[in-house]
Amino acid sequence: MRTPLAPPASSARSAQVWARRCAQAGWWLFVVGVAVNIGAIGPTGPARYAQLAAAPDHGFTDYHLVATLAAVGLVITVVSTIVRYGLPRCFRAASTATVATLLGAVVIYLADWLADPWSGPVALRPLLVFGLILAGVALRGAGLAVSDRSASGAEPPPR
Repeated sequence: MRTPLAPPASSARSAQVWARRCAQAGWWLFVVGVAVNIGAIGPTGPARYAQLAAAPDHGFTDYHLVATLAAVGLVITVVSTIVRYGLPRCFRAASTATVATLLGAVVIYLADWLADPWSGPVALRPLLVFGLILAGVALRGAGLAVSDRSASGAEPPPR
């Protein structure tokens, strides 16, 4: 009678690699989708981006096709991040990475909201909006760096 073989140790590592790649692709889909959506707002947006953001009036893509793709990218990012750090059962790293991803997304969505002069009392200049988007990306990057260090069990460098 044959005994079932244990899965190779590299299969969990391979799943982590794929989860990391999916998370990166989803994150940049989100960031670029929000940036294109910001570029298409108002009469000052380039016409080539306005055509991408104009959505047909049916179903889930009622608001904007590009905004919908950005939201799908964010969902892919969050699920992949949980899978990436949840496979080795590093729950502290998984929660830190997920919270950092969501906080970065909130900053980027805030930049999207503040870029629209018709949505609120304040409309930021494009350079400040770009700075907010970069701050959101940096916030997620810092959270992932902390999560990677926590998941590997490495001690922080001495001061």
